[in-house]
Amino acid sequence: SPLAHLAAVASAFAASEQVAVLTSDQASMDALYEAIKTEYNVDVHENRFPIVGCEDVPGFDAIAEGKAADVETVGPGIVN
Repeated sequence: SPLAHLAAVASAFAASEQVAVLTSDQASMDALYEAIKTEYNVDVHENRFPIVGCEDVPGFDAIAEGKAADVETVGPGIVN
């Protein structure tokens, strides 16, 4: 899981800086909160880690299906 790298990535930034976590389904991510905290020693409910659910971004459903998303399709929905 990319979340395994979150603590290492966050350590490269100041404690006051945020590291966004993009997910294909925010509700599923919320359900895994305790497991993420235990397994990766990261509290994703800290203000430092804004969770961004991308379930409404056109084309992002490919990620939930385990496929690669088309960058040109999902890019505008993530940037905006």
